[in-house]
Amino acid sequence: MIGTATFAGLITALGLIFLAMKFGRGVILTLLGYAWVTDIVVTLGCIALFASSGTISGLMTGIVTGVVASIALSAARKTMGYRTLRVHHPRWYIWSLRWEEHAGEWAAKFRKFTVR
Repeated sequence: MIGTATFAGLITALGLIFLAMKFGRGVILTLLGYAWVTDIVVTLGCIALFASSGTISGLMTGIVTGVVASIALSAARKTMGYRTLRVHHPRWYIWSLRWEEHAGEWAAKFRKFTVR
């Protein structure tokens, strides 16, 4: 049971990562900017999806998927960086929203391995 739940959780998390890669760099950086929201939605969504089967192995599969997705989000945030929406006000009466990009902490260490 544990082996099946772990394997299914790893495969599901890998599928979610590949699905997120299809959206492009901008969407991925935005998801990484709000990683805690993404983490909660993925974890609770997978738990609800797999636990609806009514088995404990379904619940464990959802939990493993959430853990693996959380680890992947943390690693991607540190390597790729992230972007957040910030309120920019050059004058006190003009407000606008701008995307602010942040570099990852590990980006300099892994720069020689990245393809540009």
